[in-house]
Amino acid sequence: MLTNNIVPNLGCLWNGAVQTSTIHPQAIVDAKRRHGIPVGEITEYFVIPVQRLLNDPDVKKMAHWNFPAMTPVRKLGFLFNMQQFGGFFGTWNVDDWPVLDQHYLDTTFENLSELTPFAEESYKEWGESYARGETPQVLTYQGLPHVFVLGEINIDGLDVIKVQ
Repeated sequence: MLTNNIVPNLGCLWNGAVQTSTIHPQAIVDAKRRHGIPVGEITEYFVIPVQRLLNDPDVKKMAHWNFPAMTPVRKLGFLFNMQQFGGFFGTWNVDDWPVLDQHYLDTTFENLSELTPFAEESYKEWGESYARGETPQVLTYQGLPHVFVLGEINIDGLDVIKVQ
């Protein structure tokens, strides 16, 4: 369903935007291990400062999704924002996707230093499923804020970190 969803304030499909995380990837790998969820080998990630994105002419627009609680109205908004409806119902959940501009960066935006309680609980449930011999679908970034980027990200000169 998400791949058919139009991102409010960006106007593109969910998978038409570059999605970035606001938490260090090592915190995610550590949480998986803590809850008995299998992790892969060493992985490399780019460190992308938000200010660099704001200054990049190839980045057309950004929105910050702070992964709010999924209320019935928000779930309905995801349904109504599907491309199949073509905006017939308007754009829902706009306030959940604030445009990440210089003012927002200076006054509101923050990176996380630890998982949100919702994300931690999700990892716990998936770990319990693994312990029972099941293979749950692990949505690695569930419950964690994202920055959705409309445009291209120039990776030249970015720092690369390794997570293991």
